[in-house]
Amino acid sequence: MFCGSGMKREDFQLLTKENYTPVMEFNRNYPSVSCEWSLSNLLLYGDTYQWHIAVQSGRLWIVSFLEEYIFYPKGEPIYPEELKTVLSELTRQYPGEWICGDVPADFQAGNDLVMTCDPGETDYIYDL
Repeated sequence: MFCGSGMKREDFQLLTKENYTPVMEFNRNYPSVSCEWSLSNLLLYGDTYQWHIAVQSGRLWIVSFLEEYIFYPKGEPIYPEELKTVLSELTRQYPGEWICGDVPADFQAGNDLVMTCDPGETDYIYDL
């Protein structure tokens, strides 16, 4: 289980054009400055990342088990301790180098999480 209160991989479903409603609802209610959350972007890269979605405790989680990547959740605020628990559980159950991406600039990570920035992730569109 992971995501704090008992969520399992089975609780996630592959994001497709048939089940995108939660993404649209959370994007409408919790706007983002990041293009990573746009439905067209998620569907476009769906074959590569095999995005899975789940809603729990008022949050939308998007995960790529294939790429060991989880989006910072949309919805109810998450505290650093909760996020650390999520990442710890993911790493325990699915060993690898898990990354939580698209973290808001104002998120206070606390002492237990390491925040890094990869400039290559921010300018790829401009390199075209």
